[in-house]
Amino acid sequence: MRADAETAQGAWTYLLRHLDDDRWHLQEAAAGEAWQPLYTFEIAVYHAVDVEMSNYYTSTWPGSPFVHRPVVVRKDERAVRRLVGRQLTVVRPGRPDEVRDVEASELGAVLRDLGIDLMPDEVGLLASAGAAPGAGPGRPARP
Repeated sequence: MRADAETAQGAWTYLLRHLDDDRWHLQEAAAGEAWQPLYTFEIAVYHAVDVEMSNYYTSTWPGSPFVHRPVVVRKDERAVRRLVGRQLTVVRPGRPDEVRDVEASELGAVLRDLGIDLMPDEVGLLASAGAAPGAGPGRPARP
């Protein structure tokens, strides 16, 4: 990837912009759609302790969105598939998003399709512990 040059990967195109001495901005566009910001980052030295502390809190703090429900995102040449709780969203360029609730009985198969192969007891724990249908970004699980 080069600065200010578009790079195509499947149905998506990426553009890396150099903002100043250390900061870079990555944008993404699906076919025929407007550029969307993905993230800004800087070239800097990071120490393991900085990353380890943030990872620890992200994975253990009770208020973290990653503690009480699965959050899985898989992007390939044609689609982005996102499972948050038991809400599955499939995004394909030029088409409406597909959003549906995943039943407990199909959770293991959906996770396998996303590249995560769990033992049946692990799937059962996810299905019963806060991964209820209707749970999603900004939406608590339905009782």
